[in-house]
Amino acid sequence: MELFYACKAGINGGIARCLNDEGRCPSHPLGGNWLPAPRPSVVFLRFNLNPRWYEIFAEREHVQIEYRSPDERKTLETQRALQAYSLRRNNVAYNQRSNTTKSSPESVMNGCNVVSNLPVPLRKEGLVDAKVSVHELPMELRQAGFVPTWVSILKMDGLQPKLVTAWSEVGIQPEVELPNSFTRLANAAFNVVHIQANPRNPKKENRADHSVACARRDEVKSQHSLHYDSGDWTVTPVSNFATVA
Repeated sequence: MELFYACKAGINGGIARCLNDEGRCPSHPLGGNWLPAPRPSVVFLRFNLNPRWYEIFAEREHVQIEYRSPDERKTLETQRALQAYSLRRNNVAYNQRSNTTKSSPESVMNGCNVVSNLPVPLRKEGLVDAKVSVHELPMELRQAGFVPTWVSILKMDGLQPKLVTAWSEVGIQPEVELPNSFTRLANAAFNVVHIQANPRNPKKENRADHSVACARRDEVKSQHSLHYDSGDWTVTPVSNFATVA
């Protein structure tokens, strides 16, 4: 599987990561001494929860539940659209449905889709499962100076609930304990993984955050592994498709 990564250069004085494909970017040819994209101060790891996993985290582990109302989602959408406009970039989200003209709250994105083909659109009738492992990320984030500082279940009308964990650079927020079942949830293959590098946010001390959203958990052999790679993010093949579940 050939992957296409976003250019690693920063734009607008290092506010955001360039959207062009690495190696094919007309503004930042390979080998140049370009200003790098901003490193994240916070990394969000998000996991869609089916009813069984929701019961485990909500009922057994008593993880706090956060509800985001349609009005709150619309406010977020407006904020993202304004920042996308300031960066002169298209603000239509990567997952906006092509068969409808009706947008939903938060269908706007202001960040950069780091890997443009996970899952891989090779079949006309659908998407090829990526089978990506993220089980090494917690260790890699700790080695890079991040600690877990937030855990919640995010619920939004009409969408699958998500387990949200925030990993912040040491000193930003106090460290929190992860749920006992977190490792078991993450130790699997995910058929949909989306990595987004967001621009610096002037309302949050000019810090940038990155987000890794995982869906369609599958306890099968992983074919690829996602790595933090100093905030650049890389996906590598797994030797012999090793089982991580």
